[in-house]
Amino acid sequence: MKKLNFLLIIATIIFSTSSCSFLKKRQSQWEPIKSKPETDPDKFEIKANAYTTKLFQRRCQRGDIHSCYLTGIILPPESTELAHKYFEKACKRKHARACTNIGLMDLFFKTRQDGALLQLEKACKNDAFTCYLLGNHYVDEKNDSKNANRFYQKACSKKYSAACFELGYHYDLQNDLKGTKRYYSIACAYNHEKACYNLGLYLEKLKSTKEAHSYFKKGCELMHTRSCNKLK
Repeated sequence: MKKLNFLLIIATIIFSTSSCSFLKKRQSQWEPIKSKPETDPDKFEIKANAYTTKLFQRRCQRGDIHSCYLTGIILPPESTELAHKYFEKACKRKHARACTNIGLMDLFFKTRQDGALLQLEKACKNDAFTCYLLGNHYVDEKNDSKNANRFYQKACSKKYSAACFELGYHYDLQNDLKGTKRYYSIACAYNHEKACYNLGLYLEKLKSTKEAHSYFKKGCELMHTRSCNKLK
């Protein structure tokens, strides 16, 4: 599985900091997560300028928690510490995505390592994407499939298809028919095209041609080229 570093969720922001220990971090290290559209559920375009920043700051001061979160998102790269404070303000009022960004920042900048994962686990309670990121972290950084699957299951139960796919892939590697079929079929039902294709391949090996064809058809309808090729 492609290594997925802990990056901030929104593609519109690149973080840096004025702290001496942070100055060595270059902006080029930050990239938006590039995967299925669902990995960026809050994706939007805001023209970040002095007016919009002040607008969200004023709304935040009036108690609009989402504006506190948006302020953290659109602050300029040199304002990382201030952005962190706005995320903290929103997180305290149970804004899950703000809590996620705090955890991601702390992990990336290695400032609060002990609390970063706890922060992300807290956000996972209300945010499927955060659970999915934690699953990726345990696979990519810890090589811990047990904990990875625990968080993938949490995300999958919240209908996050990429997490269901990862579970199906795990059981596929283990040659576990029941687990493979269960999670690939769930992911496919949530419109994860590769899950439909993989399940089709798995069923094809089991000589379940008709059932395999139905999954290739679903994958093709979701614009998955290899699934379409299986229908020719």
